[in-house]
Order: sequence, then structure tokens, then C-alpha cells
Amino acid sequence: MSFQKKCYDTSEDLRFQNFILLLIVLNAILIGIDTFDLNSDSKSLIDVADIVIMYIFIVELLIRLVAHGTKFFNDGWNNFDFVIIVISLAPSSGAFNVFRVFRVFRALRLVSSMPEMQRMVEAMMRSLRGIAAISWLLCIVVYVYSVMGTILFGNGGNYGETYFGNLGLSAYSLFQIMTLE
Repeated sequence: MSFQKKCYDTSEDLRFQNFILLLIVLNAILIGIDTFDLNSDSKSLIDVADIVIMYIFIVELLIRLVAHGTKFFNDGWNNFDFVIIVISLAPSSGAFNVFRVFRVFRALRLVSSMPEMQRMVEAMMRSLRGIAAISWLLCIVVYVYSVMGTILFGNGGNYGETYFGNLGLSAYSLFQIMTLE
């Protein structure tokens, strides 16, 4: 049996996939826990676990790359995983610490493991066009009423100028009224 075949069998094994999904969830939880003020022992334990999980993710990515060859990049989820892992390889100190948090996005990989969630995401993606149309309609309505508010109330004393003195203030005031802010 060739090395590529062994890698393919490993990458397609349900136990291996479930183990990786478990690590993704664990990693997301650890990143969440790391946001709290922890003592140095707990912090170092989380850092070690984070590094170990990162190395396992790298090995998993290499196994899948070897298993699928160039076809690996034909799948959107593989591209997503590849980008997230490569970004999280950036140094995790100082300004680069933000790259480590990108690994929490791998939790979205859980969507691909559950057919029900896949259908929900697909339905949501199909509805985005309608949501965009409604959003544009709402923007037009707010614009029209902002112009009207500015013209009608912009010169209405202190409160008129404060809330409707120009188009931006009118739009902001209407948005606050609509959202009960």
C-alpha cells in the first residue's frame, strides 16, 4: 500500500474526522477560556494545549494534502482550513496574537459534518439576495425620510438642529427611533 493511499484512508476514516472535529471544538473552547484572567499555571497549560492542537492541525492538513494531491484545493472547506491554519502559523506574540484567534473560525467546519446544518447554511445563502434587496429598500426609505426630516425639522430650534440639522443627523436620529436605541 502506498503512502498516499494510507494518507487517503486515514483522512477519510470517520474516527479520524471525528477526532479532528473534537479538537476543533476543544480549541475553540480553549481560545474562549484564554480570554479570562487566569493564573500563570492555567495560562501555560492552555498555551501548551494550544500548541499541541496546532501541530495536530498541521499534521492533519499535511495528511489531507498528500491524500488528495492537487484535488485538495478543489473543495472550499479544504481551502478554508488551509488558509486558517497558515494564518494561525504566524507568530503568536504582540501584534501577531490576533492571527491565533483565527483558528476559532475552524469551528465553522462543524457545519460540513452535519447535513442539517449544511441545508440551513445553503438556505441562508440562497436568501442573501432577498435580504440585500430588503436592505437596499430600507436604505432608500431611510434616505427619503431623512431628507424630509432635514427639510421639515432642521430649522426647528435647538432640538431640530440637534437631531435633524443635516442629512447625517436625520438618518442617525431615524435609525435610533427605528431600533429604539
